[in-house]
Amino acid sequence: MAQENSCVIVIFGASGDLTKRKLMPAMYALYRQNLLPKNFAILGTSRSPFSDEEFGKKIVSDIKTYAGLKRGEQKKLGAFSKHLYYQAMDATDVSHYEDLKSKLNEIDAK
Repeated sequence: MAQENSCVIVIFGASGDLTKRKLMPAMYALYRQNLLPKNFAILGTSRSPFSDEEFGKKIVSDIKTYAGLKRGEQKKLGAFSKHLYYQAMDATDVSHYEDLKSKLNEIDAK
């Protein structure tokens, strides 16, 4: 993301237990408190096949389960999910990093 105060966070192993129980609820807590840049994206990667939309729905479900949401946070959670992207890849296969680079360029263009 070329703008000032922007950031892309890449999470390897994004379909795993640590991500659903700790990382994404923590990222959502930062978002709720307006502690993330206005222009941010979270790119999850793992071997599991997900589209961006499927990954976003999974993360929303995980946050509902593990973050202890308060009343009225549904709208904010929906807005948070628009910052989520996914790229299936095997982190041990060097050739998959070209796909990751392409996905990061796609996100950067937005």
